[in-house]
Amino acid sequence: MAINLATKYEGKLLQAYTRESVITGKYNTDYDWNGVSSIHILTAVTQPLNDYNRSASGNRFGTPAELQDTKQELVLSRDKSFAIVVDRGNYTDQMMAKKTGEVTKAQIGEQVVPYFDKVALTTWAHHAGQSTPMAAVTKDTVLDMFIAAHSHFFNNAIPVDPSRCYAYVTTTTYAKLLRNPEFISVEKLGEKDLTKGVVGKCMNFTVIEVPDTYFDATLTEGGTAMADVAGTQALFVNKKSVIFAQKMKELFIRNNPPGISGVLMEGRYRGDAFVLDTINKGVLQIKTSA
Repeated sequence: MAINLATKYEGKLLQAYTRESVITGKYNTDYDWNGVSSIHILTAVTQPLNDYNRSASGNRFGTPAELQDTKQELVLSRDKSFAIVVDRGNYTDQMMAKKTGEVTKAQIGEQVVPYFDKVALTTWAHHAGQSTPMAAVTKDTVLDMFIAAHSHFFNNAIPVDPSRCYAYVTTTTYAKLLRNPEFISVEKLGEKDLTKGVVGKCMNFTVIEVPDTYFDATLTEGGTAMADVAGTQALFVNKKSVIFAQKMKELFIRNNPPGISGVLMEGRYRGDAFVLDTINKGVLQIKTSA
């Protein structure tokens, strides 16, 4: 893009609209990657019950079996960065309009946050414990997906608690939900229920609106496009089942570094998202049957 030298500037950098993270505080934080790039999670496998045998000469509780476990390796694979230079000449010719603080805030809000939100939601949908096809919803059928999600969670012994269970709906789906009288919008809930991305509640799920583009096949995992997330209408998540790991968040603002007359802004963000295999039923994807 061109560098616009100003003959007259208003002193403020015009920025695109930015989004705040819609996943913050809505995922499992029991694990960390301090000092490592991957971790292994071991989960014990429970055993079915035996019939107690009163007359047996030994092992009345049943034949002892060694405790088994499963292992899942979670490897951080996304390492992103940016480098922006504001030349001293351009800076002065634009009447100091490009303030470094405003520029870095815009970069994070317009590029970093949306990217990693999309990584998380796309990955969670890709590894959902169940994917349920459903015809494109209308205002009359939009509640069907919430009923299906409630039944799925209940049948898998997952509590449906609005403080832990979230329904990420595309803005197209949200438009249908607004027209259904059963949906409780934030205006009805009150100001105390307003948090980042939350637009209301429905059948004990906290509803979060996300752009349609957050669920598509443009992101890859291991070099393969996650095409199975295309057509996602909603993603129902229990926060215990999903992880978003932030290994590194670095931001540097360097004044007149070697070889540059001006300011160099650099950022590095390393993180990734995961679904815990042993409790992946806590993630349900509803996608168009087409």
